[in-house]
Amino acid sequence: MSAVEDNETTDSLEPDFLNATPGDPAANSYCTVLRMYELMKGVSSKLSEKWNALEEEDRARVLIEGTRLMDQFRNWGVPYAEDQALSFPRKIDRRKVDGTWTPFIDARVEHALLEYAKYRCDGKMIALKNLQKEGVTTQSIGGQTSSQRADLTELPAGTKRELLKVARSQWSSARGNRSYGGHVNTHGDGSIFG
Repeated sequence: MSAVEDNETTDSLEPDFLNATPGDPAANSYCTVLRMYELMKGVSSKLSEKWNALEEEDRARVLIEGTRLMDQFRNWGVPYAEDQALSFPRKIDRRKVDGTWTPFIDARVEHALLEYAKYRCDGKMIALKNLQKEGVTTQSIGGQTSSQRADLTELPAGTKRELLKVARSQWSSARGNRSYGGHVNTHGDGSIFG
């Protein structure tokens, strides 16, 4: 019996299955396949070649899977719209366009999804991540032992690093934060981040 990649399936997707509209109740991704290609081009031509080598449906599946895992990573605060499907955009993720407040996906969220897509395209760390997900903390090969922390998030380190940038940007300093010391306050946008 051979191992099957998570995203390998014979199920076909409708052409408009991927929905990356910020705040949409049917959204299932933080960026489109084309936007991800643009992000990858700015990082590595080899990576963008691997991305393009995937079938269109597989690229969509990678983005949807990464988005779902990013949403599960932590509570991201008050969403922009009550009926939106995803954690982002949040109430604070809006800007004025022609006098109207418009939701947007923070570039750091896109970068986190880029890190996830890089991880899936590259494939080098998938086996290690699967071991971490299963709780394996030590392995020995040919007398060489290595240890790692168990990690149940299923997210690669690069994605978590980018997501923590988003989280930290909303933290207040300990001195000015009235929630320091165990008291939780909410702010005007309903978030606990100051």
